[in-house]
Amino acid sequence: MLVFLVIGTLILACGTYAIWPSRYNISAHMSLAMCINAFVIPAFLTPIAARYSADVVSTFALIVFCGAIFYLVGILVGYLIFPGFSFLYYEKLLAANFLTIRKAVSKRICYWAIFAIIVMILSFCIIGFIPAFAADPLSAKYFRGQYQESYSSAFNASIIYRVYGIGLKLTTLLIPLLLCLWLEKKKISYLFFAALAVAIASLTLSRGQIGAGIIMVCGIYAVRRGRKAFITYLICLPCIYCAGALLNYTLYAVFNLAVANTLLQKTSLAQLIANGTGDFADGLSFMEKFHFSPEYTYGRTLIGGLVPHHYYWNPAIWNLHIVEPNLDVNDIVSGGLRLPLPLWGYVAFGWIGALLIPLLNGCMNGLAIRYTKCYMQGSKSYVHLCFVLLLYVNFYGLFYDVSKISNSNLPAVFVMFSIMGIWRKKHRYLTIEDHYKLTTIQT
Repeated sequence: MLVFLVIGTLILACGTYAIWPSRYNISAHMSLAMCINAFVIPAFLTPIAARYSADVVSTFALIVFCGAIFYLVGILVGYLIFPGFSFLYYEKLLAANFLTIRKAVSKRICYWAIFAIIVMILSFCIIGFIPAFAADPLSAKYFRGQYQESYSSAFNASIIYRVYGIGLKLTTLLIPLLLCLWLEKKKISYLFFAALAVAIASLTLSRGQIGAGIIMVCGIYAVRRGRKAFITYLICLPCIYCAGALLNYTLYAVFNLAVANTLLQKTSLAQLIANGTGDFADGLSFMEKFHFSPEYTYGRTLIGGLVPHHYYWNPAIWNLHIVEPNLDVNDIVSGGLRLPLPLWGYVAFGWIGALLIPLLNGCMNGLAIRYTKCYMQGSKSYVHLCFVLLLYVNFYGLFYDVSKISNSNLPAVFVMFSIMGIWRKKHRYLTIEDHYKLTTIQT
């Protein structure tokens, strides 16, 4: 059953290869490397699955595998049939049109970067601590325990938390754009802003968000440099994600060699990698709790991320309640569990949801890939390629990835539209000729 589970997660990670087997499909390359790190290694090289009953493992594997097949069918349907949602298509993002707004885009990226950095600095001043330098960094990162009390007593907690989150989201969003501006124009000011943004964001200990942007830029650079650079990038990707998973262990090795040696003696390198990601173990732990005491959400967790103030049906809050029902969520040092798409459909509507939710999300992803390919054709700009990829992940992701449906992602979409100047000119909807061009576009 572990084989079916791994195959399912691989399809969910890089199913878009079926319609876009291109080196420009950088998002799929990154997801594939992450999947190797999060599922392949833990499933085959660690004894994690043996800790759970065969019934739990087999149910989890079947849900993921069957949902992944429907997801792949949805991708093909969305791409080939092309329902043609005009409101999701933006002419300004075509490579030729982007050249006319490139100068304005560069300025807006810098303005928003300055704004985001200022917001982060002010947030640190108001909350009174910096997670990286706190006595308990993990609790400070997620604003748990004493760190929640420290800023909530000083000001309105919900406002500060939202401002802090918006500042972090915008900072990590703009890092890859600033780096691409530097690669394209070679101005030291862009590199300075990018380095400052990385330094500020690093203080929040949000390694995943920062690393994803930098890895994306490396992929764009490798694609533009040629075949050898691209192959080197593909080979290095799994190693980079493994290194990220081992970051905590690496810090122990640097600052406390005795602790590092103890960890290495008690477990293997593969186990350390699995502990650094946790997706495989988290999925099984959640499945174990839900399997024996199901609490179907009837779709409320699919949109619960749009409701603020620790809403019970927020997916990041709700899955923690399922795993640790007797603990206050404010005492759990975690930002929520990353669960596969079919599992979200299963907890919402049972087996019907496990199949239909991936099917619908696959259709939207296939449509998003068609737009993305269209935008990228003929592009020779680092900034343009990066912007299109970010739009695919952050905006189109709201339609094809249920984990993206959150109020924390909406500010990033607003800023991207602002940078593009989408509302500065009346949008012309697609004509029949436009639809024909999109449906016949070649990679």
